[in-house]
Amino acid sequence: MFYIALFNYPKGLRNCTRQVNYLALIQRKRFIRLAICWGVLALSVAAHAQKTSKIGRFSVDKPIGCAPLTINISELDNFGNISRQYLYGDSTPVTNSTTHTFNTPGTFNIVQVIGLDINPKTDTLEITVNSPEPPQVTVANCRNFSASVKVPASPYDYYRVYYTAVDSVDVLAGNYAVPHDYGVAGSFPVRVKGFYNGGNDGCGETNVMINTRRELTDPILNSMETFQDSTMLISATLNSGISYVLQVSENNGSTFSEIPLVFQGNQILLDQLLPMTNDYCFRLAAYDPCNNEYYYSNTLCQVSLAASFEQYRNLLNWIPPGTAAQSFEIYRNDTLYYQSANAQATQYPDSTLICNTDYCYQIKVNYPVGFAMSQVVCGTSFEKQNLAPITGIYSTYHGDDLFFSWQGTEQAGPNTTYQTMYSFDGSNFSTGATFRSDVSEQVVSNPQFLKNSYSYTIRYSDECDNLSPPGTITRPVFLNSEQQQTNTFHLTWNRYLPLTDGVRQYYVDLWDINMVLLTTFDVWDPTFYELRLTSEYSNAAYVTVRAEGLGVDADFVTTSNRRAIAFHSDLYLPSAFTPNGDGLNEEFGVKGPEVSDFIFRIYNRWGELVFYTTEQPKGWNGVFKGAHAPQGTYRYYVEGTDAGGRLIKKSGNFVLLKN
Repeated sequence: MFYIALFNYPKGLRNCTRQVNYLALIQRKRFIRLAICWGVLALSVAAHAQKTSKIGRFSVDKPIGCAPLTINISELDNFGNISRQYLYGDSTPVTNSTTHTFNTPGTFNIVQVIGLDINPKTDTLEITVNSPEPPQVTVANCRNFSASVKVPASPYDYYRVYYTAVDSVDVLAGNYAVPHDYGVAGSFPVRVKGFYNGGNDGCGETNVMINTRRELTDPILNSMETFQDSTMLISATLNSGISYVLQVSENNGSTFSEIPLVFQGNQILLDQLLPMTNDYCFRLAAYDPCNNEYYYSNTLCQVSLAASFEQYRNLLNWIPPGTAAQSFEIYRNDTLYYQSANAQATQYPDSTLICNTDYCYQIKVNYPVGFAMSQVVCGTSFEKQNLAPITGIYSTYHGDDLFFSWQGTEQAGPNTTYQTMYSFDGSNFSTGATFRSDVSEQVVSNPQFLKNSYSYTIRYSDECDNLSPPGTITRPVFLNSEQQQTNTFHLTWNRYLPLTDGVRQYYVDLWDINMVLLTTFDVWDPTFYELRLTSEYSNAAYVTVRAEGLGVDADFVTTSNRRAIAFHSDLYLPSAFTPNGDGLNEEFGVKGPEVSDFIFRIYNRWGELVFYTTEQPKGWNGVFKGAHAPQGTYRYYVEGTDAGGRLIKKSGNFVLLKN
């Protein structure tokens, strides 16, 4: 049996010759005590750490190890020459062999069965077989061509570091191994193997390369950037084989503390590990474990940006990023916008803006080495102002659409957004159509505007979403038509508003189906006209009212909405006739205006056609098949098309009388 003793020597004893190989070999009886000058704590490990079964009848030489693990059983009972059988718990059959190999990882319960009539007949012992995982080791270079290896805290109890074929050292889990002095610059292979206390020699190992150097160079922080979610990304230039730690100070302080994070490649992400109530400066420290020395990088400080979006300007504020800063740059919407050599500036007002526009800002602070970027801060610019109302609003109907024009304002620029408003009583306005226009006029199509007489006004908004008050009120002429009797219509409308000197004259215009003007009637009542259609205007289809201004508004003309009308052709047929030769009422015919496509038919009571003609002036004289038709009731049918293109169909009964 032998022991390994590891001691934590004071710094003054670190210069022992060939530190890794500095051994004091003292042989006493059956023990060898091994003293290593560079260690962590005292450890005593039995070379053959026997483990005894529950009731002490047997023991194993390796109660833990890595697969494949071969164990040997020592029988401790005094039962003499009897049978002893073993179940090893790994699906192998019962056996009397005291040597067994476990080929797979797991926890196994060894059962010993005694060949005596004794109670208990069995005894048990548990062993652990682990997978031979290679340890994850970290190479640590030191100055003057020395190097060390840091071993992980798990899974093994201790590790053996083979610096060369003949130089090795054991180290407890989670510690740096005793360094080795290679004496020259170069690349050297190192093998690290993991062990369990009392285990076998078959656990995992890792092979790494150590590149020795005379001096350790200072690390370099290249950049740091703060993000909106309070995380920070730090990038650095690192050298392989050197242990680095990240150090932080608060609010530009001079005292640094370590952050327990590891670089991934050349970057490290700080994910909300630090309270965001402070601002931080960072530096890297390269650690030389052989000499317990640190080499420090440049310092970069966090840039915390705040922005207030105010009337006419966006005001940026930030905390001075330390005295080492040389200059700063402002990026607006990902483009360099402003730069200054005054690195201690804390504020910048941006007034070169387009209102109602989104702006995102970021500050970059430049150091002699490296730079720091703030988080991105975004907002929308604005400008509040009072807009003048629109004046001189004019309105008229164009067919079924309403046309507006108005006097422009200086504040209503190109592509201004306008909004119509309408009211039935002239006071409570509702929102109508919204449109964009480069000129001071617009045609609005809205079925609602054809239902009633409304007052209208217009307001507008600028590019900053400032909204003007409603403009002057206009009330276009809105026409209603009510038919009183055949071909007679009562036309009513409202007075047009506003005109400075009023309306000089109202007119009623008559139009055909294609909106070709047929005639105009002068109107002396400002809100009423009785329209009587005659056959002269049988093709009339629409009517409108027109108003002309007076005085300063002499050139003003506005037109109402249109109303559909129709001339009705009345065809008259009597209820009886007397074809008796007295010269009175001798023919039964159609009286009234001339129609086209005329057809006139008469049938007797038995459904026989007694008369037919396509000549409108021609009537029936009461003769059927060369003889006078008998007295009685007959039925007529008339068809035709009037001058307005409307189809006419009429039918009825009449009486033929002899007297």
